[in-house]
Amino acid sequence: PITNECQKNSIIVLTDGDAWRDNLTTAELSQLPGFTNFACAASSADQPPPNACMNELAEWAHNNDVIQGSDPATTGKQTITTHTVGFANAGLSVPGSLIVTTAAEGGGISVAADNADTLRNEVGRLFATILEVDTSFSSPAVSVNAFNRSTHLDDLYFTLFGPVPGPHWPGNLKKYKLEFFVDTTDVDLDGDTTERIPFIADSTGADAVNKVTGFFSTSARSFWSDGVDGKDIELGGAAGEFENNGSRDVYTYTGNYTNNNGVFEPGSTADLTGSSNEVDDGNSAITDVMLNIVGLSDRIPGTSRRETLLHWAKGLDVFDLYGTAGTTSDQRLEMGDPLHSQPALVQYGTDDGTATGVPDLVAYVATNDGYLHAIDADDGSEIFSFIPQELLPNLNILMDDSTGGKTYGLDGDVVAWIEDTNGDGTISGGSEHVYLYIGMRRGGNNIYSVDVTNRNKPKLRWVIKGGIGDYAELGQTWSSINVEKIKDGSAEKTVLIFGGGYDTDQDSVTVRTADTVGRAVFIADAETGALLWSAGPGGDTVLPEMQYSIPARIKPLDLSGDGFTDRLYVADMGGQIFRFDIDNDNGSLLASSVSGGRIADLAGTGTSNARRFYYPPDVALIAEDGKTPYLALGVASGYRAHPNKLDIHDRIYLIKDNNVYNTPGSYVTVTEADLYDATLNLVGGDSANQAGRDAALGVLDTKEGWFIMLDDETNTNTWIGEKGLSEALILDGTLIVTTFIPNNSATAVNSCEPQSGTGKVYFLDLLDASPAFPVSTDERGERHENLAKGGIPPSPNVIITKGGEPTLCIGTECSAARISKGVRKTFWYEVEK
Repeated sequence: PITNECQKNSIIVLTDGDAWRDNLTTAELSQLPGFTNFACAASSADQPPPNACMNELAEWAHNNDVIQGSDPATTGKQTITTHTVGFANAGLSVPGSLIVTTAAEGGGISVAADNADTLRNEVGRLFATILEVDTSFSSPAVSVNAFNRSTHLDDLYFTLFGPVPGPHWPGNLKKYKLEFFVDTTDVDLDGDTTERIPFIADSTGADAVNKVTGFFSTSARSFWSDGVDGKDIELGGAAGEFENNGSRDVYTYTGNYTNNNGVFEPGSTADLTGSSNEVDDGNSAITDVMLNIVGLSDRIPGTSRRETLLHWAKGLDVFDLYGTAGTTSDQRLEMGDPLHSQPALVQYGTDDGTATGVPDLVAYVATNDGYLHAIDADDGSEIFSFIPQELLPNLNILMDDSTGGKTYGLDGDVVAWIEDTNGDGTISGGSEHVYLYIGMRRGGNNIYSVDVTNRNKPKLRWVIKGGIGDYAELGQTWSSINVEKIKDGSAEKTVLIFGGGYDTDQDSVTVRTADTVGRAVFIADAETGALLWSAGPGGDTVLPEMQYSIPARIKPLDLSGDGFTDRLYVADMGGQIFRFDIDNDNGSLLASSVSGGRIADLAGTGTSNARRFYYPPDVALIAEDGKTPYLALGVASGYRAHPNKLDIHDRIYLIKDNNVYNTPGSYVTVTEADLYDATLNLVGGDSANQAGRDAALGVLDTKEGWFIMLDDETNTNTWIGEKGLSEALILDGTLIVTTFIPNNSATAVNSCEPQSGTGKVYFLDLLDASPAFPVSTDERGERHENLAKGGIPPSPNVIITKGGEPTLCIGTECSAARISKGVRKTFWYEVEK
């Protein structure tokens, strides 16, 4: 029964035969609000014969409020999803059949089974689908204003996905706006009745987020969408704008490569719009071997599997699941999941070439179906999509979408090098260009570079392949790429800086274990992909301590302010932090201009101490009155591959690096014994206990930083699996960290509360880990707030729009960023306390 406004409601129809005499209730169905719009309700004619209104009723229940009344337990829009199972009757599950159509129109899944074991597995798969939660792991993507690079545009782009059993997960890209309202009622009780409060607005200007769930409300209508799409990730968005009749421009690369020490360069057919690269059944360059379908039977009788697959890959509804029944030429409005991938937003100029014109934006987003999509940010239409040759074999697995593990493709961040030479905010060709760099994360060990200077004529520039040549140490390409400038001898170069990636052995080890790949930092030429420098157990800078893979993004700094990166901070899977110093002024090649060493070792032996860093530290310059300046490094540990594990004792750390501007004579390793244990918040606790506070400050002053244990706040040294699974942010003297606490499935919870674990956000004073501002009454708990949205929270993100206050967004939850000193252009700012 429907007893709660937030619960999921599903029907599973299990049948071994066709429907029979289901038109007896047609008159009653016509009394449902809005049901008279269906043809089957207006006559006794069967639709399709002899099945009357079964599929229409499923469609109505999926799109309408099935409980309309004043009961507060069922306020909002209560809908029902219909799934179907055809058993021991092959004819039931062919495209266009009643149960397939019923599930498609009812928002569900149709499966088939021909024996008891298959039936059990398929029904179990449906139950798993019902229990999954649509969500987003990424922070909203925003674009820097090309005409005023100190501010962002106010458009927000969210990548969304829905976890389901099987290889293909649905996904989408949706657009909203950041808006403000004036708080005349002093909602936050700070005494200010003129404060502008941010919120995420939909296309109607209404608040798009349900404050209870922290996710999009059922009534929201995202930009680009033709109607209300609410929290349904598959409705609307970019997926809803795919062109009809197979007219999408989908490309691959079918040519050969030249291997240049691990950098694979395409031949003369690098222009992806060439006929040999078009994803189309008429392109003979795409062979059965390339698709890995040699010897496989046809999916549709009379049509080769190759033709079916390439039509499906181009977006055609080959199984008649969408649109008009009986036709396979409708568009398949499906996008793969951008599970971890962060889009790149590129502004090519404005519609009229002036600073006040409408921004000409393209969103480049990658998915685990293996597609790089170019989406026009104005209307959500797809300009093109690109599937790397290496991922073509995945298409058949995704099309069949049978039981099995998830398939990964392009799951890394999309990063853009935008070369606007004259700084006029417009990419006009010549020396100006836009190059994209895409990693694969669990999809593989490659990095792809695509030239999108002309968005209508993309070109494949090169592919770095891990495990080969100069990149033999490169594992799965998790590490998000930094585009930076350095000096290589006398030459000024734009370079790519990235970590060695992930070693999949880390998926199964329970204690700190040395890896065999990924133990490196790379600097590559951004033009050619050629390796310029590397560090690791081998390479140009050899460090024996680098024994663990590095999936984290590298943290680059320009401490001298001359426009060239001169400092790198690196965190690894062994709980270590390294520092590298780049001398841009010695005139030598980069290979001999970098020194480095380990500066922190924060893990240990045993399962409980197997702390890992999947993300880099954030860094801030601290200069307290009368004290030597230092760099503060803030980071949190956590096991991203197993977020629900409870047995690792994770921490939030703040490490001091006392050699701010100069290369140290030797790199000294800090351990946890050198840090102050700030878990109990003795510095920021009971104000009446001044002696205790003074004693705590005295101990803190002798330490090289501090840490907070992420144990149970109500029962010290009881561990609940809380961990940091995103990048920390330092803002205005405050360390902002999000954490995740897995759900205890043995505990009964209200369906309006998160079912996929909960998140927190900590606001910590950099100097002493005390509360940056009070958020509750509990002495330990007042350092954090609980997030409304369940699941793993993304990294905190600060957005500064023109004329607007700084806004802190953690996924779909946005609030005014509490900044005491205001926002202004600066280089470093000294923290005074």
